[in-house]
Amino acid sequence: MSRFLCALLAAELLLSLCACAPEAPSQPENDPPPVTELEDYESVDWLVISLDPEDYGIVYDIEHMNVRDFPLAKLCVYCLYADGAYAEGAHDELYRRFMEAPNTVLNFLALLGNRTARGEYPAAEELCRQVVLADVFWYDGTEELTAILKRYQEIYSQGRQGELLNLMQAELAAALERQAGEQAEREAFVREYQAENPPQHIIEGES
Repeated sequence: MSRFLCALLAAELLLSLCACAPEAPSQPENDPPPVTELEDYESVDWLVISLDPEDYGIVYDIEHMNVRDFPLAKLCVYCLYADGAYAEGAHDELYRRFMEAPNTVLNFLALLGNRTARGEYPAAEELCRQVVLADVFWYDGTEELTAILKRYQEIYSQGRQGELLNLMQAELAAALERQAGEQAEREAFVREYQAENPPQHIIEGES
């Protein structure tokens, strides 16, 4: 009899503990499903970012401007329309911002879509090329840029960001090959010049 009562009490205790256990929160019906992959930007018929220099009050005057103070949108538009001496400082600033915050710059460029500025190529692609060329020809092709591209290609395997990263990877390979070719040409020229113009050894006492 005592064994029966003990078993009955144990069963009641087990049922009470199960009743008190917290239930897993259920997902509200209106909540969106969890994101399993990155989505591309929507296609809209209204302007997201202007590429018109007049909208930013851009004036190409080296003595009275500081591109480091430019917001990213203004800096990118400035780079798209700058030439010669006006372009170098701005392109270098864009390169530095990409190296400092690649995800921010990359997503901003993706927002430009396939819109063009003054050339036939999409503005975002032109700006990506400027970043790569600055790295190769001004900073001798850094390992940091290679690592950044590799890292974010794993994150953005598709979408506009992925397209831009693939473009930058291809441009980097082409620019490094071009740099190596130019270096080989310079070295060949120096060797040829030295062969044709050997150093003159002047013997002491000769006039």
